[in-house]
Amino acid sequence: MGPYKNGPGEINVPVCCGGVTVKPGYIVVGDADGIVFIDPEDAAEVIRKTQLLNDNEGKTFANIKAGTLDRSWVDKALKEKGCEIVD
Repeated sequence: MGPYKNGPGEINVPVCCGGVTVKPGYIVVGDADGIVFIDPEDAAEVIRKTQLLNDNEGKTFANIKAGTLDRSWVDKALKEKGCEIVD
């Protein structure tokens, strides 16, 4: 009792997927962590922001490898929230 192969159905109409409206022409990108739907009008900005994030992650990984990653902000944030730091 699977889906119909020859109808009824529609193409090129908006659908709802996981509570998100996906319109015809949207770009769909997925991996093991999830799926994102991108309006083509927003694609250039999404690419720009993604490249910035990727560049920053590359710098972070390089600092980790070099042993120069500054994580002092973590202790500061925890102290501000009243957490006790135990060495």
